[in-house]
Amino acid sequence: MIFIIIILGSIAFLKSSSYTDPLTFYTSAISHNENSALAYNNRGYIKRTKNDFQGAIDDLSKAIAISPNYAEAYNNRGNAKCDKNDLQGAMEDYNKAISFNPNLAKAYNNRGVVKVNMNNQIGAIEDYSKAITLLPDYAEAYNNKGVALGSSGNLQDAITNFDKAIELTQWSNNLRSRFSTIHIHNVIVRGAHGDTMDVNEEMEVIIEIDKGKLAKEEIMVQMVVINDTSEDSIEYSERPEFFDESIDYVTLLFKNEKDGILTYHCKYKVTQSGKFNYGIRVMPHHPVLTDSCDMNLIYWA
Repeated sequence: MIFIIIILGSIAFLKSSSYTDPLTFYTSAISHNENSALAYNNRGYIKRTKNDFQGAIDDLSKAIAISPNYAEAYNNRGNAKCDKNDLQGAMEDYNKAISFNPNLAKAYNNRGVVKVNMNNQIGAIEDYSKAITLLPDYAEAYNNKGVALGSSGNLQDAITNFDKAIELTQWSNNLRSRFSTIHIHNVIVRGAHGDTMDVNEEMEVIIEIDKGKLAKEEIMVQMVVINDTSEDSIEYSERPEFFDESIDYVTLLFKNEKDGILTYHCKYKVTQSGKFNYGIRVMPHHPVLTDSCDMNLIYWA
């Protein structure tokens, strides 16, 4: 029997109208703000998906140097080290991630993968169980726990966990295929004067979406506002937890539906002067999704 172990990382995807390639975007972001731990973390994540494991480690190490308590960066660097078969280094990074964020389910899942490779099945099962406790609908953790249980000879419990993983994965795949049927029909922005707007002036954003085969309850719409802080000096390392004050996430409210077209709107007020970029993203929404970005299904406007 062949078991597949799944290891996961984390990224916060952003969008600029100037760039369609995430690697190019984050490289540009870093050139404008060399103190952005978020940009280094995200570029490191992208490099890992392109099998540039050492490049990923270098970027993630830079993110950690800027923000030493950055749990997500430790988790992502652990993944890259695991790809290079540096199991001990990966274990140390996952331990760090958990110490800074004890609720980071991915880190428990990924540490469990390392423990399996170190023949510590009991420890792996404990980590997978903790990940599932934190995220009760964590399909990957159920799958991996099934692997560890099966390797330990506990086939019945392994099957139970595999069944749960299959159930959740089938739902995810179904949503993925239906999500491809929606498209952005129209976007209206009011309150801005060309490329500028006054401080404390309110901007209204309206977006119309053809829902395709989705119900309105399965759709989330957000505006992402990025303050270009390239002129600022931000010392992340002094903060107890990683946090990027230059990004606002504003959820648009559902307004109405007509002929399959959903309308959402929000109002946003800029309270300080500076350079801002913004984008509208459409993502899937469901009670089992702890983070709508986790499925990497995002349409940008």
